[in-house]
Amino acid sequence: MPLAILHYHLNRGGVTQVIANHLRALAACGAVTTDANGAVLAADVFGKGPIVILYGGRKEGWSYESSGAARAPTVTLLATPLLEYADYGRELAEGPPVPPDRVAAEIVSLLMRHGCPPERTILHIHNHSLGKNAAVTAAAGRLAAAGYRLLLQPHDFAEDFRPANYAYLQAMLGTAPLVESLYPQAPHIHYATLTARDGALLAALGVPGERLRRLPNPVFPVGELPQRVDARRRLRQTFGVSDDDAFLLYPVRGIRRKNLGEALLWAMLWPTPATVGITLSPINPVEAANYDAWRQAAAALGLPAVFGCGGDGGLDFPENLAAADAILTTSVAEGFGMVFLEACLAGKPLLGRDLPGVTTDFIAAGMRFPGLRPELWVPVDVVGEERFLGEFCEAYRQTAADYGGSVDPAELETAARCLIARNVVDFARLTPTLQLRMLRKLQQEAGQVERVRSLNPWIAEAAGQDRSDVVEGNAACVQAAFSLAPCGQRLADAYAALMGANVGPAEGLGGRHDLTRSFLAPQRFYPVRSQTLEHFQQVLE
Repeated sequence: MPLAILHYHLNRGGVTQVIANHLRALAACGAVTTDANGAVLAADVFGKGPIVILYGGRKEGWSYESSGAARAPTVTLLATPLLEYADYGRELAEGPPVPPDRVAAEIVSLLMRHGCPPERTILHIHNHSLGKNAAVTAAAGRLAAAGYRLLLQPHDFAEDFRPANYAYLQAMLGTAPLVESLYPQAPHIHYATLTARDGALLAALGVPGERLRRLPNPVFPVGELPQRVDARRRLRQTFGVSDDDAFLLYPVRGIRRKNLGEALLWAMLWPTPATVGITLSPINPVEAANYDAWRQAAAALGLPAVFGCGGDGGLDFPENLAAADAILTTSVAEGFGMVFLEACLAGKPLLGRDLPGVTTDFIAAGMRFPGLRPELWVPVDVVGEERFLGEFCEAYRQTAADYGGSVDPAELETAARCLIARNVVDFARLTPTLQLRMLRKLQQEAGQVERVRSLNPWIAEAAGQDRSDVVEGNAACVQAAFSLAPCGQRLADAYAALMGANVGPAEGLGGRHDLTRSFLAPQRFYPVRSQTLEHFQQVLE
């Protein structure tokens, strides 16, 4: 069985790493066998056939080698600029430069020339509906019509707080409803999701259960870390962090949904002196501006935080892990949540914000997360109840308008008031401006810090308890359920099910609603995802 994988690029990043790990995972579980040069020989699922990757042409940092005892198969890279990211501004003004029919024809031509005919080939497409290239989105249905069996794997969704992507898709595809173009249906089109939560969303959309597969990302061992004493020396010399401070490492690129204000709050709530380290700055200009605003605000308040501890001139990732006393996560949204798995592999306890839509799958595999909670409560009177309600509702209205929707003011206020209980509110429900006001108040008044600590006694418990048994148990669960071999077997099973499906005509979703209603419900709304920290100097005056 020939296997073709399609993504917009092979630059360093999450999806690119997943593609490489999928290939290694197939080898680790025995789904492919290779000769001494890595060429695919035979397997129960594949038989003899090529493995090709189609991409737009960018492959900076692409690194795919054999690892461990299992020999990873070789692949052929097929570049075509038709798969590159769209230029939104130009396409919205002038229309798509290449129609979907031509994109599909180019893909078919490349596949046919490299031994991948439609009747025998699995075509695994990543993030087809994200809004990176509308012609690729539309081409998916055409490739299915040509007879290719498609495994469509959305890692992220345009409906999930990506209004620019969604508006671009609406403008380019122009279909009513748009959902029919984003999620084509046929017996030989299957979907793979990272989590059971995402699978449930697609099932509610109308995708039949037999065409849905859950494919959690494979997790690599962290490897041996440097000596802690050496890493702490580097941390002290580079960033001035005292050896006596607890070091809470937040290993992320600091984009808005990572909820940086809450990470700073952890440095204040820790029962002993602590410094928070945020590893990387964002690349996107909007995200970078928000990150820099938080960096400057933290400095102005004198909060113990290191921004960019893993960037140029900082510590490398193994050094940061070795220096850390715990791994911190305050993110309000994750597609898969690799940090929930990697922390234990590094031998570190995990603290912070629970995301039940993500961790439910991990808990089902036997993992435990005693250092996580889904809320971090703060007294709403510090910022004012009416002020909170006004800013939360306005932020939600703006987001809904970005998606072309309207909001009933009374229903929205009712939903917002439900977020306040016993004069407390989850810190992540505050707008960035209100988060900063809260931090300033806590920084000025020690009594307010004690109020917040009393509302969240689990933080002190997490700081004072030895969780080595939890870390070791979680690491064993990760090895059993999310290492290369079990993930490779899931992928091989998904391919086998797809190869067993009949090639049939296109179908509809039956007029089901689109996913924006699910993703943009007020109870799932966190203003930090859509707003930036602006005018922070005025807040601090």
